[in-house]
Amino acid sequence: MSNPIIDQGHISGFPLPKRPDIESGRPVYRKTNGQYVAPDSPLTAGELLHQRVKRYYVVDVSPHGAVFTGQVRTDSEVLKFDFTARYDWQVLDPLAIVEHTVTDVPARCEDHLLGLMHEVTRQYPPNEPAAAERALVQVLGGRDFDVFAKGIRISRFRAELEAPARLKDPLHDLASIDTEAEIQRQRKKLENEIETLTQQGELGRQAQRFKEFRTLVDGGRASVLAFWLAENPTDAAQVVDVLANQANEDNRVVLETIKYTLESEHISPDQADGLADALIKRIGTKIGLTEGAEAMNLTDYLRQITSDEESAPERATE
Repeated sequence: MSNPIIDQGHISGFPLPKRPDIESGRPVYRKTNGQYVAPDSPLTAGELLHQRVKRYYVVDVSPHGAVFTGQVRTDSEVLKFDFTARYDWQVLDPLAIVEHTVTDVPARCEDHLLGLMHEVTRQYPPNEPAAAERALVQVLGGRDFDVFAKGIRISRFRAELEAPARLKDPLHDLASIDTEAEIQRQRKKLENEIETLTQQGELGRQAQRFKEFRTLVDGGRASVLAFWLAENPTDAAQVVDVLANQANEDNRVVLETIKYTLESEHISPDQADGLADALIKRIGTKIGLTEGAEAMNLTDYLRQITSDEESAPERATE
């Protein structure tokens, strides 16, 4: 249930107004002058006439449970915790609910809770969901929150957090990363195609452009981009720039994922080796490395991070 206004209607009748049946909830009445009143119990027929009541509402004031899911911030700019949160809500002020036509209480509650959750979880890295979850319980659990001008009360908040899905399988993302060298090759190919196609007939030129450009932008937005390029071949360089920017953003996400995965306590040396090798193979060119010594240095560095993490307890014992 999300709408707390469970019944409403017009009050009419002569010589006395008919009293509506209100079996549950709290009544709220609107007078002819637009004023609202919320008595503790339903008005009698005489009171309805005397106060010139024209409309009634019935507001549910019983407690309700709710569940919602989503993502909250971490200390990373690109990785977020997944969460499942539970809470109870109850209407405290039926008059405020009717006056402001509140028809979706959970939406109001969840917007409020998300803001509070972000402030807590943004202090924790994405590979520490348990620590962030404990902080949420400590800060928000066991407290009551009165929202919407104290018309609604939130209580019994609890939440479960999980690490970002990318951290569970970081190698999966590496397969979709385009390197800067590949982008440059595609740019050169497009420039050559434009020069060649301008010498062909219009129909053949359009068909050929669609075919060639479709190869470049094959994916979810392939048809749209291919059509645009077929109609506007001189915009090809701009489209490639857009793709390059998207590739850069993807690289950023992957590098963040690699960073937090290597810092995790759950990664084994063998996994670290595989992760480092895959990183070098797929995005080494992007970050300015070449095959040989420099690539090997980065691989050794990534492995060293894990080695240092594992040997830290032993050094502390010594």
